[in-house]
Amino acid sequence: MQESNASKSIVEVSLSDLSAPARLAVRKELRRLESMVEPGEIVVSLARGAYKGRFGLVAVTEKRVFFVDRAKINSQTTSFSLEWIEKIETGSTPLGYGRIELYLKADAPAPNRLRFKVVPKTKTEQLAKAISIHSGLGKVSEVGLVPDESVESECLETTTDEQNGAGT
Repeated sequence: MQESNASKSIVEVSLSDLSAPARLAVRKELRRLESMVEPGEIVVSLARGAYKGRFGLVAVTEKRVFFVDRAKINSQTTSFSLEWIEKIETGSTPLGYGRIELYLKADAPAPNRLRFKVVPKTKTEQLAKAISIHSGLGKVSEVGLVPDESVESECLETTTDEQNGAGT
């Protein structure tokens, strides 16, 4: 059985961007990402991370930013077009996570701000640079240390909704 170009791309990027333990931790997410990437769409950067309180895989292609979480209950997969991004900020949290905040254009069919945690935080700059290059922005703002509470506020709401049975 021959691998598709998307699979080769994901495998190659995962070998260069993720440590062996990280690849093991997100192996289900990597498989799911293969089915989400369109033919000809190239994955340029990967990292473990969190979105809305869920840990999984953050992936950047030439066209989109993906978050893939393959949890046994309420798994979540989301993608956002790079065309929607208006501004990128990076920083870190006191707990040692990297943070990427994407501000979206007013007409984007998504929330106006997306917050991702990145593990390890040393991968934050790499992901942000890939997003900025492929979105055409070219500039990333460094905001420094950000309190964990500001990043977690959205996450607490998501956890509460999931406990009440309203999964994504």
